[in-house]
Amino acid sequence: MRLLVACLAMLAAAGASAQAIRPQERARLDRYERTAGTALMEALAAGDAADIAALTTAL
Repeated sequence: MRLLVACLAMLAAAGASAQAIRPQERARLDRYERTAGTALMEALAAGDAADIAALTTAL
């Protein structure tokens, strides 16, 4: 369940990146997006059935 909450928090934060940013911020955001994608894939591959259902509904 904690993994689900963490994934949803990361998704909510991703929307805040719509404004112009500096190159160092872009690099940090790219790393964040890779990490978030990895976390989502791991959650979908190994999560409990209820967590996977909630995650796919949220997405």
